[in-house]
Amino acid sequence: MAGGDASALRFQVTIHECRLLKIFDTLKQTQDVYVGLTRLLPNGKEGQIARTETCKGGNLNPKWDDERFVVCQAGGRSLVLRVFIEHFFRVDCLCGEAELAFETIRTSVAQGSNVTREVQIIKKGSPTGTIRVTVGRAAAA
Repeated sequence: MAGGDASALRFQVTIHECRLLKIFDTLKQTQDVYVGLTRLLPNGKEGQIARTETCKGGNLNPKWDDERFVVCQAGGRSLVLRVFIEHFFRVDCLCGEAELAFETIRTSVAQGSNVTREVQIIKKGSPTGTIRVTVGRAAAA
């Protein structure tokens, strides 16, 4: 259906870097960091889309070499970026998350612009750092 296609926004997300306010690992003075991309649906359910490579020894300033992902809105309400510390023998530690509303992304993509922004990462209501991302039109398939 044409109406369904129009609502299925496709866009590219580029993950550049994070700036974390502290070392979240309680056992080590270093931390290996990755970002998970999740689609948040209107009913509150979530669907994991992708994750970055782990930035080994990323510590307070992990960088991902401009890692790119093509995302399809597909009925979602927003894109959630979750920053984690990777552990091998323990559960990964959430550093915080940032939410980007698909409506805001749709406006940027409709204007044909790539928007780079630094978004605050929040955990339990408190800021824990920032993540720098670029959102723009996905290349034609």
